[in-house]
Amino acid sequence: MATLILGNTDSEYFRASFGDRPFLDSEHAFDRNQVAVQLDLLIWPFRASFETTWMVDSLSSFRSELERAYKTLEGEARFLPDYDGSLDVTLSGDGIGHFAIKRVVCSNPATGPWFKFQLPTIDQTFLPEMISSISDLQEEYPIL
Repeated sequence: MATLILGNTDSEYFRASFGDRPFLDSEHAFDRNQVAVQLDLLIWPFRASFETTWMVDSLSSFRSELERAYKTLEGEARFLPDYDGSLDVTLSGDGIGHFAIKRVVCSNPATGPWFKFQLPTIDQTFLPEMISSISDLQEEYPIL
């Protein structure tokens, strides 16, 4: 199963495990380009897990923003993988190689609950693995 990890698995992190395309037989591209995702969060002292669906085309813009942030060590990379609002992640660079990760996650955006948190700051050495993971996901889940 393909995964995307944001944060540091030695402390606090967010993991998205990608599964099947639930609407692959749909006649609409919008539906065909959704993928089932299992979200797992470990934010001390909290642990959460839930399922959602994301749009595969959201990976491209996030990867581009991460690549730009890695080159400049500043700016923001924002990830909004669905229209429902199950996740809103922002990585913010400070210009010297540190990145803050702020998130809002919600298992049911129609009713809540919403969980807002900030992971411990990571450095730029974490970004190449994130970018590589997104590239792998784009190969495994191309836009149809």
